[in-house]
Formats: sequence, C-alpha cells, structure tokens
Amino acid sequence: MLTSLLDSIVAGGYNGTNAIADGYVRVRSLLGSTNLLFSLDIDADGLGNSKTFQSLTTITGSGLTLSGLSNPSNFVF
Repeated sequence: MLTSLLDSIVAGGYNGTNAIADGYVRVRSLLGSTNLLFSLDIDADGLGNSKTFQSLTTITGSGLTLSGLSNPSNFVF
C-alpha cells in the first residue's frame, strides 16, 4: 500500500486520499509516445517539483497508458 510508504517518508505522515493530486506521487513515461515503460515517482515533501521526485519503481507492459496509470483509482492509498 502506498499510504504506508508515504507515512514513512512524509513528515508527520500522509493524511490525504489522492497522493497524485496532492503532489506526492507521479507517473511518467520513460519512452515518450510509445507508452511501454513508465516510472512511478515519490516526492516526500509534496511540492511536486521535478528536483525532489525519486523513482520508486518501473512499470512495463503493453496496453498501458499514462492517463490510466495516473488515475488514483488504480492505486491503494
């Protein structure tokens, strides 16, 4: 569960319900328009600036889209 991870790295714990909208989590395409390789990134301060995001894991597979992976309904927070 991402909430447990966020609780351990966010000062005071994570109290939100949508870490993507709150700026703590983002998904980005690593291969541009081919949409076969994505990175799931975490930002401990929630400022959402590209210098503070750290890659948590890589997601691969056919049929994946950036919009689908960026949908908070696809994650358990």
